[in-house]
Amino acid sequence: MTTDERELLKPYLDEAQIKYLTSTAVKRRSDYYDAYLKYKLDDHTILYEAFFGRGITCNPGALFEYLMKDERFKDYTHVWALEKQEDIDALTIEYADCGNVIFIETQSEDYYKYLSIAKYIITNVTIKSYYIKKEGQVLINTWHGIPLKNIGYDIPDTDIEVRNMFKNFITSDFVLSPVPYTTDNFRNAFKLDGIMPGKIVEAGYPRTDATVNFDKKALKKELEKFGVPYDENKKLILYAPTWKGERYGSPDYTIAEYEKFLCGVYMESNVSCFFLCSSFV
Repeated sequence: MTTDERELLKPYLDEAQIKYLTSTAVKRRSDYYDAYLKYKLDDHTILYEAFFGRGITCNPGALFEYLMKDERFKDYTHVWALEKQEDIDALTIEYADCGNVIFIETQSEDYYKYLSIAKYIITNVTIKSYYIKKEGQVLINTWHGIPLKNIGYDIPDTDIEVRNMFKNFITSDFVLSPVPYTTDNFRNAFKLDGIMPGKIVEAGYPRTDATVNFDKKALKKELEKFGVPYDENKKLILYAPTWKGERYGSPDYTIAEYEKFLCGVYMESNVSCFFLCSSFV
């Protein structure tokens, strides 16, 4: 670039630099794009993310646990993107003997790096809008439930934010569906028919397999680790309702209302009821 060209472009470069320094969104897009150009795909790397980094959970978690036991994947690098540093620290210790498992923070340099390196990306929601699927990358969206409420373009007066969900579906190589109802819902709510090059795989959910075929001793140990009382002589019920209302972050119901409902239903002495509401966690 000549001196004259630099002078001509200087106002625009200065403006771009200011945006980079003052806008988190611009910085993330820029840093990711640098990584996108810098790194090449590794055919033996898998990146997992569940609920934007909330932990090793749901369908991605069940797939990870399965692949870790499969000899065909022993030479693969398994990378988990997590939201909280405390989770990264704890899991790094837990998996210290596994040389092929890495934990990284979401929206970090390592995150952009592995988004650009991983041959396989497994998520149960959507990846941030700045993500650009590389040629040869395999994107697997396992989703995370059976959508009984309106989603996508089925939501009346839906805003433009649904565009990133549509983009993630349309660029996925495989979208996992548990039942025909969900398959139809995906196709209709996101208008995928005739334009989605990938495949909706109606094969059930890995997390359901893990729930049905759980190890009772391992469950007891896990509950005790978190200080949850567990009595083998009682029926164990997990009440985990989804959110209700217009916005995930501000549900219509309060915890007190959920507790009132529970007290009115599960009052038997031989029952232990655990309550988990995702919108309050």
